[in-house]
Amino acid sequence: MSENILKEYVNEIYNQADILLENSEEKEFKEELERALVEKIGEASIDMLDEDSKEEYYVFLETKPTDEKIREFLISHIDNFDEKINNEIINFCSDFILKIKKSIIMGSVDVDKYSNEDESVEDVLINESKNN
Repeated sequence: MSENILKEYVNEIYNQADILLENSEEKEFKEELERALVEKIGEASIDMLDEDSKEEYYVFLETKPTDEKIREFLISHIDNFDEKINNEIINFCSDFILKIKKSIIMGSVDVDKYSNEDESVEDVLINESKNN
């Protein structure tokens, strides 16, 4: 996956999450988010390989292949690789945005107001949002 496409995803996540940071913090945040996305893509790709292909993949990595060669390897060993990775990216983005928004909401909630032992603050907020 090209670096430009990753940056587009990162920018989209940042914009969707409605995060406002200073320029230097924004740059650092986006770099960290890009690293997390690359890690997620790598983990998901390896998980999609069968055991024999994983062994072959690790041997292949010892040759220090380019990103394009790695992608070619994965495409040749995983059916519908691009589609599966796109789904992983979409899920990562959705989960990340949800977590950011949840933490923003949690930061603005008076947690002492919710002392019901049977229901967490998160459950209360989820139920309230479903009712609205």
